[in-house]
Amino acid sequence: MRDIQAFFDGSCEPVNPGGIAKWGFALLEDDEVIHTDHGLIGEGDGMTNNVAEYHALLHCLQYLSENHADDFIEIYGDSKMVINMTTGLWGKKKPHKKYPHLLKLLMPARELYSKLDNCSIAWIPRELNAIADALSKQ
Repeated sequence: MRDIQAFFDGSCEPVNPGGIAKWGFALLEDDEVIHTDHGLIGEGDGMTNNVAEYHALLHCLQYLSENHADDFIEIYGDSKMVINMTTGLWGKKKPHKKYPHLLKLLMPARELYSKLDNCSIAWIPRELNAIADALSKQ
């Protein structure tokens, strides 16, 4: 088993909401980058930082489940809302009551996360998430 650290981030620029939403993630092993990915979600109506953050986590979780499911995985991101909703710390009874459009992103994130047996997810300050932040802005 390998020890993998994953960093994810999303961005919506030049305005939030309504800008260009993008996502990115990076995997590291022994402080070496072993994989990165990034992409465009869309532009205009419905695009927000929160949408971008969820897409980043979803792409990261999907890749991890397909390529590192048996490894020890630590996932890091700078969105407390996305992390706490995904882990179930927030929104146990009525997830995204104020933002129901995010449910279609939350539920698959929770499902993918629950299938990774040796996986944890934690919040980190933005300054420690520079690699994923840069990928989300490409």
